[in-house]
Amino acid sequence: MLKHYAFSLLVLSFFIISCSGPHKPEQLKEPGYAPLEAGNFSEFNVEKTTYVSGQPDKITKHVIRQLTQTPFTDSEGNSVFPQQYATLNTDQSWQTDSVTVSWHSANKVFAQENGRTVVKMILPAAEGLQWNGNEYNTSGKCMFEESQVKKHYQTGSLFFPNTVTVIRQNDSTLLSRSKYTETYAAGVGLICREQIYLRYCYDGDCLGKGIVSSGWKKITSIRKSGKQ
Repeated sequence: MLKHYAFSLLVLSFFIISCSGPHKPEQLKEPGYAPLEAGNFSEFNVEKTTYVSGQPDKITKHVIRQLTQTPFTDSEGNSVFPQQYATLNTDQSWQTDSVTVSWHSANKVFAQENGRTVVKMILPAAEGLQWNGNEYNTSGKCMFEESQVKKHYQTGSLFFPNTVTVIRQNDSTLLSRSKYTETYAAGVGLICREQIYLRYCYDGDCLGKGIVSSGWKKITSIRKSGKQ
């Protein structure tokens, strides 16, 4: 009952947000890098390293699963796909953490992130193509860029011949480093996410030497995908 209630709230929230979001989305003619189909799943290894000055680096690891569920129809009559995220427990069972939604327009890929509509990708992908990822929310302009289009990519023993990387943030100064990229493979979807948020030491002789004083790095890489 509780899970059903939470999911109902998610659907209701989507309808409210969609009133100010992109109108009349249509199914992509070629889903390509962002396929949406009920039953598709991907499992990811997640490794997070936390940095604190004067302390050993703290590394945590876990496995998550993204499962695309049966779509529902929005107020415009279009298909919106819930995506369930779960964490693998030590007993090899899955514990659901959250549910979000994703959908397509004729040339855009959308997703809800923390209650915000984000334009994840523009298709067809093109090297250097830029757009405002926050076009349909109130978080302020944030330019995304497509890079490494149609490049091969390998993570562990998995090889993907056709990928694109979306650069959501890539800033570096003497005082900080911020990076957020996502790599997608044709016919699969997300295969790698890299997030880095660091602050560098700026006291005395350490200024400009790239010595980390605090922050974290999180790498999410695919380990399996398929259809259940």
